[in-house]
Amino acid sequence: MPSVNELQSIVDYTRSPDTTDSAAIDPLFNCTQISNEDGQPDYPFYWSSTTHGGFMGGGNAMYIAFGRAGGCMSFRALAGGRPGRPGGFGRGGSGQDGPPRTGRLAGDEGDYQFSDVHGAGAQRSDPKAGNASDFLHGRGPQGDVIRILNFVRLVRDGGILPR
Repeated sequence: MPSVNELQSIVDYTRSPDTTDSAAIDPLFNCTQISNEDGQPDYPFYWSSTTHGGFMGGGNAMYIAFGRAGGCMSFRALAGGRPGRPGGFGRGGSGQDGPPRTGRLAGDEGDYQFSDVHGAGAQRSDPKAGNASDFLHGRGPQGDVIRILNFVRLVRDGGILPR
């Protein structure tokens, strides 16, 4: 697997799902389209070989988001107030977050909204193992989406093999 620096080197910041309907990756590379936690067409996170050694005893690995680097923000936090009541991604009782959601977390109760909190090309880390459903509201102050089952882009060193 590539290091986080190698993955970062193929990010194209002129591209993103919201501006060009594409992944934020050099057009030389293909990128599979997925549906994100809000049911939107999006692009995956790709694992790197880089461990986030200073966090959770090395139990996290770094990745690059070639699509939306989403999070679960409470309406109150988005408005600068205190966090909202517990809930999940999707439509809250107030209807403030627009049309009903269609993603895998649709129908969860709460005052939370899926947002692209970091942007395409973001570098983050997720646990190397576990279940993403254990992180219903994500992690951290922005409620960073936790996927764990991220994509992998294999590389080789480009060296010449012996004959």
